[in-house]
Amino acid sequence: MHAALDRAWAAVDRLAPAAPTSRWRDLFRTAVAEIAANIIRHAYPPSGTARPFELRVLVYPDRVVALFADSGVAWEPADEPAAPDPLELPEGGLGLAVARGALDELSYRREPDGRNVWRLVKRFPASA
Repeated sequence: MHAALDRAWAAVDRLAPAAPTSRWRDLFRTAVAEIAANIIRHAYPPSGTARPFELRVLVYPDRVVALFADSGVAWEPADEPAAPDPLELPEGGLGLAVARGALDELSYRREPDGRNVWRLVKRFPASA
């Protein structure tokens, strides 16, 4: 996953109006890692060993998009929990909130063929 992102940065550097900062890249990388972890942890039964997913990173002149696809169980959105006390953060359960905070768009859909598709979008910063 990280290697795919590293390969995408060369295209980002060619297409972005201005080279995104390392913080911008880290935010996108973190969101991608959080969604990947959620797929691995939640999309497949605990008894199975294989947890395959596909990741495509697409670079456009104004944004970068990560598309995940897996054949695991459908994601069922739960009510968003109340904001936790920062001094009592749970060990897990914040991945989607972290991803949402790092991205411009995060969407999920279940395809008719049973695949789960996650779409993560991070727009390039406006040029100064």
